[in-house]
Order: sequence, then C-alpha cells, then structure tokens
Amino acid sequence: MPKTNPDYTLIAKHGKRGDNNRDSDCDDHKHIDKKLELDEEDSTLTTCGFGRWRPRWLQVFATPVWFTLNFGLIGIIHGMIGTYFIGCMGDLEKRFAFDSKISGVILIADNVVQILVSSLVGYLGDRHNRPMMIMIGELILALSCAINAAPYFIYGAGTHLLHDDKLLSTTSLMNSTKQYEMCTSVNSTMSNLDECTPGSHSTIWPAVITLIIGSAFRGIGYTTYWVIGVPFLDDSVTKDSSPVYMSLASVFRLIGPFGGLFLSAFTLRYYENPFYNPGIGRRDPRFIGAWWVGFLMIGVALFLVSLPMCLFPTQLKSASVKVNRKSRGNGFKAMWPVFKRLAKNAVFMFHTFGGVFRYMGLAGYTISQTKYVRAQFHLSSSRASLVTGVTSIFPLVFGIVLGGYGIKWFKPRPLTLVLLMFAVEWFANGGIFTAMFMDCPAVQLPTQPSAD
Repeated sequence: MPKTNPDYTLIAKHGKRGDNNRDSDCDDHKHIDKKLELDEEDSTLTTCGFGRWRPRWLQVFATPVWFTLNFGLIGIIHGMIGTYFIGCMGDLEKRFAFDSKISGVILIADNVVQILVSSLVGYLGDRHNRPMMIMIGELILALSCAINAAPYFIYGAGTHLLHDDKLLSTTSLMNSTKQYEMCTSVNSTMSNLDECTPGSHSTIWPAVITLIIGSAFRGIGYTTYWVIGVPFLDDSVTKDSSPVYMSLASVFRLIGPFGGLFLSAFTLRYYENPFYNPGIGRRDPRFIGAWWVGFLMIGVALFLVSLPMCLFPTQLKSASVKVNRKSRGNGFKAMWPVFKRLAKNAVFMFHTFGGVFRYMGLAGYTISQTKYVRAQFHLSSSRASLVTGVTSIFPLVFGIVLGGYGIKWFKPRPLTLVLLMFAVEWFANGGIFTAMFMDCPAVQLPTQPSAD
C-alpha cells in the first residue's frame, strides 16, 4: 500500500477547513444582508418620507396626533363639497333649466359610485400604503370640483335670464356691449326680447351630464376617506384612545358641511359673473349666484392639504394593528372569504342595514332642506344656506363630541352602548314624526279677480 505524503495530507485538511470557513462566512453575510433588508423595510413602513427620501427632521410628524390633524383638515374641506352642492342646487336648476328629479340624480351619483367601489377600495387599502391611497382619492375629489365648475367656463353666465321688458329698457339694451346668450343681437328691440325671457330655453343636457360625472368622481374620494382613512386612524392608536381620536375626526368632518353651507351663502351673494352688474337684487328669481367660484376654491384647497398625506408611513409606530406582509400579496383570491365572513356576522349586517334605512329616511330631508327654507320663508339662496347650516351642524358636532368622551370616561359595555344608540335613534325619529304635524302658513300667491 503506497504511503501518503504527510505534507499533502496536511494541505488537504487545511484546504477543506478553509472551504468550510468560506461557506460559513458567505452564509453569515447572506443572513446579515437579509436582516438589513428586513430592517430597511421595517423603517420604510414606520417612517415619514417619500421613496428613499426620509429625512430625520420629518420623523417628528410620524405620530397619530399629526396624522389626525392632517386627516381632520382634509375632512373639513372634504365635507364642504356635498353641502356646498346642495346650497347651490337651486341656482343650478335655474341656470341650466332642469327640475328636481334631475337634481336628485346628480346628488346620488356619488352614492352609487360608493356602493360599487367601496368593497374593492377597502380590500386594496388593507394591502397597500393607505395614506398614499387617501391622497389619491382626495386628488380625484379635487378633480371632481374642477369638473363641476366646468359648465360655467363652457356656457358662461346665464345673462339670458335678465332680458325682461320689466327690467331693461330699449335704451339700456341698445347701449349694452354685453353679448347675451340666446339673443339674436345686442341691438335687439323690445319686440325681440321674447327670445330671451325666462322659460324660453330648454335643459342644457351637456352641463347636466358634466355635473353627474363630477358627482360620480366625488364618490371615489368619499370612499377612500371613510373606507381607508378612518380604519387607518383606528388602527394607529390604542384601544382606550380610539374613541377620542375618532370623535375628533368626526367633528372635523362635520365642520366641513357647515363650512360648505357658509361658503355657498358667501358665493351666492355675488352674481354668476362677479364682474358684471345684473341690475337686480339677490331675492329676484332671475338672480343666479357665483356657484362655480366655491367649487374652484374647495378644489384648490383640497389639492394643497392632501399632498402631505403621501409622506405619512404605511403604519405608525404606535399602531395597535400591525401590517401583515404575508396577507398583503394574496390578491383577489382572499377577498371572497372576507366577504363571506362579514356576511355571517349578524351584528355587522344589522348595523349595516340600520345605516341604510337611516340614510334612506334622512337623505331626501337633507337634500331638499335648503330649497324648502328658501321657498317657505322667502329667503335668498345665500341666506337659506346660512340658516340651514346653523340649525343642522351644531347639534351634530355637540352629539359626536359628547358621545366620544362619554365612551372614553364611562367605558360602557357593548350591549349598553347599543341600547343607548337605540334610544337616541327613537328620540330623533319621534322628533321628526312630530314635525310632520307642524305646518307653516300657506304661501300667498297673487291672484286676479274672476271675470264674473
């Protein structure tokens, strides 16, 4: 048997040991790199910034307080749109010659869109950067404001409503250099003014369709705010602090409707073209306020306050519910089991149906309240919006603040809380039922004596 050279054996042993050391070092480096990647991913989940830009000074804002402030500010401007639309609807009906049925279609278009997309948005929001999705939804909402204001820039002011032989004399019409819509000529005589009298024009359907499209886009923005934003805020705070944060967010949200009615009261004080003097007062039925100005103001403000939302982290460090990376990549396959599980939850389903019936009962009242106040009490559009805002919003704000702090202090059991909600709902319904039997004096209309 040949002898083995001890030198070669020693070299072989050292070489084998060296290979093992190199493999071990490679494994250690891979483990360290993987750990660094995970740490970097965790830091991007909980730090403020955009992409790789995450400066240290920006991390002071990665708290529930700052998120609530930004979220609440968005909610204020966000909540102004619906009530502003309602406050201006009477003037829009006169301007584009459509009736209350079409107004209802315009105002419920956003609700239809919410029904169609809310489930999908909520499912995707749980698997993506929720603050970023909130910002995208609010930018779509700002776009809807621009769409709603577009008919003014297409058709101009409704000056054709001003041409009445009781308002303008032949001299004032001849001296005018203003081109009036639907009039044959600026140099029209009094015999040609019948073409420009109110009621001689038909519904401007392109403007109506534009308003419906704007309302539909508004539904997407509403969905992201409620379906994504509110759960994110609830997940980002402790269980004890959640009622306070949620009530504050709701109060911010309810300041918006009052602001929308107040803004409509302000803009409708001016004529549709603010730089043109119509020669009539605001209480004149032919007067149309500057409805489009408020849409632009709300859209610009919403655009500015929504941009900082994209800088918030995917989850806050104080979050009570942590992001689950494994569940974020399951796709649509996991959506249907979630729906089935919710459908089998009796409490959730009854609460949902209760909200549906509550909205069905109050939607018509809310939409027509401003118009009713204006017609019944002979107020201008701006004054009716102001009265509606004062009498409607302050009780809601008081109730939400009182309820939020009451839950935090007394910590009632779920059954007690449900019974309290039931009692309050019945009290509110009793008040509305009682109001059905409280009528106002009939509106006195001018009459002519009969020939008899």
